[in-house]
Amino acid sequence: NRQVGSTFKPFIYATAIQLHGMSPCMQVPDLQRTIYPGDGNFGLIDAWSPRNADGKFRGRPYELRSALKNSVNSVSVFLMQQMGSVEPVIEVCTNMGIPKEKLPKQPSICLGAADLTVYEMTGAYTAFANNGTYSKPIFITRIEDKNGVTIYSEEQFERQALEEEPNYVMTEMLKYAAGGMGLKSEVGGKTGTTNNYVDGWFMAITPSLVVGTWVGGEDRWIRFLSLAEGQGSKMAKPFTKEFLKRVESDENADYDWKARFPRPGGDLSIGL
Repeated sequence: NRQVGSTFKPFIYATAIQLHGMSPCMQVPDLQRTIYPGDGNFGLIDAWSPRNADGKFRGRPYELRSALKNSVNSVSVFLMQQMGSVEPVIEVCTNMGIPKEKLPKQPSICLGAADLTVYEMTGAYTAFANNGTYSKPIFITRIEDKNGVTIYSEEQFERQALEEEPNYVMTEMLKYAAGGMGLKSEVGGKTGTTNNYVDGWFMAITPSLVVGTWVGGEDRWIRFLSLAEGQGSKMAKPFTKEFLKRVESDENADYDWKARFPRPGGDLSIGL
């Protein structure tokens, strides 16, 4: 279990978009934001005023898609304020396979305060890659004894976690956040950097494959000393890119780099 940082933010955005139909083009000023005791249903005892990663607030507006790409904390806090409670986020995350007991019932959840496993994060991101449907990762499908008798089997488990249209919007935002990566595949993704640059993450989605990458030391005192070297885009994203390049070029791999994310039928009610 490791802190997931900004790789959690897509869950916040997805919940807000599903609840309020927000467009990726919606603009939110980068300002200091505070959630006070008595605000919404957060149940805070003390006021909470988080900073951006670099400690600066630029004042200018960010489109939601740019705020996600740049991991602007103030915009994530704004979205949390609009929802008025952490419960909608917890419900969505639970539907995406994340154990409810591991999700803090605090607004800091919007900045990735949860400690989760790569298994849980990768499983959750299957919903983004799979038209909003969570698909539980499976390591072992069947075990047989020496006589060929099945003594264990596991069935594929799927559950609709997000509505198709909000999920498609999130897929487009994750593609923008990933920045192309120089691959033949259609790829979306999100970086994550944790406190004191201890953990670096990159979560990637393609239409047929989800890749979760975590980089760090088993002991949490092992870390980089600056954001320049300790951010997920430097620690984890290069591994994901190299891995996908190899999968694309491996003729024996069950992988189709020509696959594309499906678009819901009809006109979208959420502007892109």
